[in-house]
Formats: sequence, structure tokens, C-alpha cells
Amino acid sequence: MALDLVDYEKKTQKAVKSFWKTRNTTKKKQLASGKPDQGERGSVTSGKNMNGFINMLLAVIHANGLKKADIHIKKPTPPARVL
Repeated sequence: MALDLVDYEKKTQKAVKSFWKTRNTTKKKQLASGKPDQGERGSVTSGKNMNGFINMLLAVIHANGLKKADIHIKKPTPPARVL
């Protein structure tokens, strides 16, 4: 069975554009807030820079028969503390 790459070239280009757009948007928001992080840190602290690549990988995974795979892409919620 051949691997279906679901037009990964275009999806990769889109992911790269999304990465840089998110970085630049985050950096502008940091500067506008008046509390920018040091150096380039301000452009990478949003936690959304890699979403385009995550979406590309999910498309490949789903296209290759793992539609119901248990894929964790978000940080798990910590359990409630009992006092």
C-alpha cells in the first residue's frame, strides 16, 4: 500500500507561511503591549507557531487510514489538587 502524502508540498508551504505569520503577529502584539520579551522570545511564546505543521501531519495520518487514531496535540489538563 502506497503512502498518501495528501499534497504535502502545498501543505508544507502553507505551514511555513503560517509559522512566520504567527511569529510576526505575536511579536507585534508583544511590542504593542509595552512588555516585550527579550530578543526573539516574544515572537515564539504564543505556542501556535507549529500549528500549520501539526495540521499537515494530521492530514497525512488521517489520509492513511488512521482517522480514529488517538492523537494528543494539546497539553494535558493537570489533575485537580485535593487539599
